[in-house]
Amino acid sequence: MGGSTSGGEERPFALHGNGKTWTVAKTPKVADGRLRAVGKAGNGEVWALGGKGPAPAALRWNGQKNRWDTATAPGLVVRSFTTVPGSAALWAAGIAEEGDLVPAIKRLKD
Repeated sequence: MGGSTSGGEERPFALHGNGKTWTVAKTPKVADGRLRAVGKAGNGEVWALGGKGPAPAALRWNGQKNRWDTATAPGLVVRSFTTVPGSAALWAAGIAEEGDLVPAIKRLKD
């Protein structure tokens, strides 16, 4: 997880492993979309969250198309997040989109 730069624009970067090899996973264009954390919710959804500066990033794995799709941004620049075992709940900690390094914690999904 992280970011890559192509043509002066940073976008999400992710690798996918199958137990033997790693391949680059297809990600959507998200300006400043540096990914910082990945996790699997109790309902099976896989999420990758992050951001850079005031720009949050949220992706959800689409197993049918074998790629990451853009999801609704969490309203904070994520530095870490956690899933809640046995549920679809996601909690994120990071920096508020507005303000100068204002810490924020948010429940993203029930």
